Amino acid sequence: MRAIVWLRQLDYARRYRRRHPGAVPAPVFMLHIGKTGGTFVKRVLKDPDLFVQQPVLFVPFGHNIRHCHLPEGARFLFCTRDPVRRFASGFASRQRMGRPPSHRPWSRAEAAAFARFATANDLAEALDSADTAEQAAARAAMGAIKHVAQPHSHWFSDRARLARDIAAGRALRVRQEALVPDLEAVLARLGCRLAGAG
Repeated sequence: MRAIVWLRQLDYARRYRRRHPGAVPAPVFMLHIGKTGGTFVKRVLKDPDLFVQQPVLFVPFGHNIRHCHLPEGARFLFCTRDPVRRFASGFASRQRMGRPPSHRPWSRAEAAAFARFATANDLAEALDSADTAEQAAARAAMGAIKHVAQPHSHWFSDRARLARDIAAGRALRVRQEALVPDLEAVLARLGCRLAGAG
């Protein structure tokens, strides 16, 4: 995975140099935690017409790259969301097979989970069921359904490293509940000026 990070950084540095001839700044990586607003943030960061001034090299990733894959001491951006809302959103998204905008068919385990649990609430309540078979089916569903199976902590296995990055100001968080104002604050902190901003 570290090789993927390095190659992606090279690719984005090449694109940056085309738009901004000269030195390429240190990257700001973007971890994409599912169902937190990351797709919106990536669209904003990839839009070259949105910025009057962009003194930052943004390097976004898909869901597979985690904090441990980034170079030690790197600055990075990530989005979070209330865990209950993220759970419900992740369940509903996979129940629709990601539609729209994509279409990703269910795995066999997901098909079994959605055949048994019609709603996110049904699944949540079954986790605490007195019926051991129902509880076992709920645990299996939790492991099978993408987004539901991966809590925020999946992307941050080394809590000590995350604490160091937060303390040093390298971890830049955008809350899904305050997506636009948080993103604007992060961009301002990085010295980016948006087109149309004063």
